[in-house]
Amino acid sequence: MLHRTRRTVVYLVLLLVPAAPLPAQKRFSAAVDLGITDGVGRGGDYDHRTLQGVRFAATARFGAERIAVFVEGAKESLGSLQGERLTCRPAPTGGCVPSYPFLHGWSTSIGLLLRPRHFVEGRVGIGPAHYTIPGPDSVGLNAIVGLADVAAYPVSHVGFALAIQHITLARYRGDRLSVRPFTVAIRLR
Repeated sequence: MLHRTRRTVVYLVLLLVPAAPLPAQKRFSAAVDLGITDGVGRGGDYDHRTLQGVRFAATARFGAERIAVFVEGAKESLGSLQGERLTCRPAPTGGCVPSYPFLHGWSTSIGLLLRPRHFVEGRVGIGPAHYTIPGPDSVGLNAIVGLADVAAYPVSHVGFALAIQHITLARYRGDRLSVRPFTVAIRLR
């Protein structure tokens, strides 16, 4: 009986010794991004498909130094920083072809963060989003967002990020719409 108890203690010690440093390796960190976006809208018979805007994101990260899981929430506005053009491209049904709808809303992503060196990191994620198309009818659309970005940190806590998203929206007036914005951002971690 004493021999079996001693063996159990030895097994527990052998299991716990490698696991003891693990909590010290796990770490929580956060980051915020403020960026300018530029993208192209696809789908439907719309005019003026180039969209610009701003993006503010907050990210929570949990994991080891080189690899982590991240969760991000972002407020995005995709429209036209230059205002609408006054040109009218005739529609086949008469009147003018409408401009690509402006999008304002929230997106979320969950994914994997890789940090091969302390001054560079990359992320890949996916998540749900909800956008509102402003106007008289103010339509809300659900979406799926894919995100990939890379960031470089010339200073330990301040970096520059380049991101690409692919936003696939629910049907809007019978059309399947998508937007692929590029974002250049300042990231604080």
